[in-house]
Amino acid sequence: MTKFSAPAGWQLLVISLPSNRATPRMRVWRALKGLGAVVLRDGVYLLPDSQFAHAAFTQQAQEVVRSGGTAQVLRVDAPEAEQDLQFRALFDRAADYAHIMQLARKLKSGLSPRRLAAAARSMKQLRRDFESIHATDYFPGPAAAQAGELLAEVEMTLTAPGE
Repeated sequence: MTKFSAPAGWQLLVISLPSNRATPRMRVWRALKGLGAVVLRDGVYLLPDSQFAHAAFTQQAQEVVRSGGTAQVLRVDAPEAEQDLQFRALFDRAADYAHIMQLARKLKSGLSPRRLAAAARSMKQLRRDFESIHATDYFPGPAAAQAGELLAEVEMTLTAPGE
């Protein structure tokens, strides 16, 4: 997934599914969440413009249509700077990284020789969670770097616990 510094525009997906179609609605919602798409309002999703975003939204639009709904994929030119900043803020993953760092600090402070195996499993899960967040962080900031550094530090402590 490409990281963006200043998108030239945005991709919008506008969908509508019949209310009796809970399974397709949930499938599409999970896919969009996995892409890191932001919900602007019910049935309206946003991603920074890219070929990847267009292809992903087109795929979900086709799924919606196959399920009896309607869908449009639209490209929107970059709005004025203030609106662009508001859109970018919707993609802020700092709280997610803060949660990862909180768990990593707790894990590090509770390390003991008896708990190394359990701590290593917990660390693997934290690393997977971090990678999942990072994969959908279109505008990574300092929190991403800080979380990555802290995880690396904890991983080093786990591999050399006596040092």
